[in-house]
Amino acid sequence: MKILVQAQNVAYKDLGIVSGLKHMIKNESLSGLYKGNGAQAIRIFPYSGIQFFSFELYKKNIFGPLLDSKPGQANHMQKLLAGGAAGGTAVILTYPLDLVRARLTFQVKSKTVVQPQSGTGVSRSAIINTMVNAFKNEGGFKALYRGMSPTLIVIIPYNACNFYTVDSSKRLALQRDPERFGKVDPKTGEVVLKTQSRLLFAAISAAIANTVGYPLDVARRRMQLAFLSSDTTKFSENTFKTLKLIYQENGITKGLYRGLSINYLRVVPLFAVQYATNDSMKELFGLSTGSS
Repeated sequence: MKILVQAQNVAYKDLGIVSGLKHMIKNESLSGLYKGNGAQAIRIFPYSGIQFFSFELYKKNIFGPLLDSKPGQANHMQKLLAGGAAGGTAVILTYPLDLVRARLTFQVKSKTVVQPQSGTGVSRSAIINTMVNAFKNEGGFKALYRGMSPTLIVIIPYNACNFYTVDSSKRLALQRDPERFGKVDPKTGEVVLKTQSRLLFAAISAAIANTVGYPLDVARRRMQLAFLSSDTTKFSENTFKTLKLIYQENGITKGLYRGLSINYLRVVPLFAVQYATNDSMKELFGLSTGSS
């Protein structure tokens, strides 16, 4: 739903959340709500794993020594750099699957929507076919990574803000009021955040980061989907031009921030659950969740 709204799909650009969902169920059935979910599921497992693993790796083993920080006492710059680098690493390694998901999701059953022509479009059901068609018809490997520049531009500061905020909030909460926000891990003896505290801090950090970087997220979607219609190929050139075109055609609220409310409903709880699950798994295996 978010992708259809972001990319100004003809059938959805004037609909709200509720009306859009009703329209989708009516025209696509319930299965339409999960279109592209296969590619998303295949992508999200390695993406999340790489992201959280890379954050700890960069924070402790790379930026820690570079910034000469004390063991177990990550400084502000260390967290920011580690978060940004982790996001960039995860994007680069999984980006083609994100492009596939966007394209599969954008294909809808509607008489008012321009569908791909035979031989030049993408498959609606097969992840591999979508990648092969993009590779053959749109410029090789460049096609599989189209839109990655704005993705990196948004995900690096987004992740830096996200991980810095939630990591710093964790430390401050446990220092200021450990009884309210924390509990003792029986395996390590470490005072760690309660599950509800993890969810809260992660949700707040995700909301802040999403608001700041959302226009670039819209730009990357328009670039990813540029070749699905002759009317949208103008969005394929570069990030700055895409942002300019979106602003000129639709303005700020209906263009650059189109679909933000839907994004909150999806991304905020997603990151909150991911972060809480990551810390809970660390506890399960007797690993330190860290408070620095």
